[in-house]
Amino acid sequence: MKLVEQKKRPGIVERIGQVIYWWGCFLGILSVPVAVWTVFDTRIEHSLDRIAGGPGLILGLGLGAWLIGRAARNSLKGD
Repeated sequence: MKLVEQKKRPGIVERIGQVIYWWGCFLGILSVPVAVWTVFDTRIEHSLDRIAGGPGLILGLGLGAWLIGRAARNSLKGD
């Protein structure tokens, strides 16, 4: 009879890292439609300062949330 190795179940710290990662992904993906909405909400004023201040900042925060989640997942995983 052949013994089958079972996968190691993730611990609580690894699960917390996964939760932080998925929240970061959610915020990163959510930042895209919010940034598009703010571009169209500026009405006629499409100056570079206005776009960089609103949608650019929102996209940057979304990217930052994703990177923080990714870093948390990798550091809490322990690899």
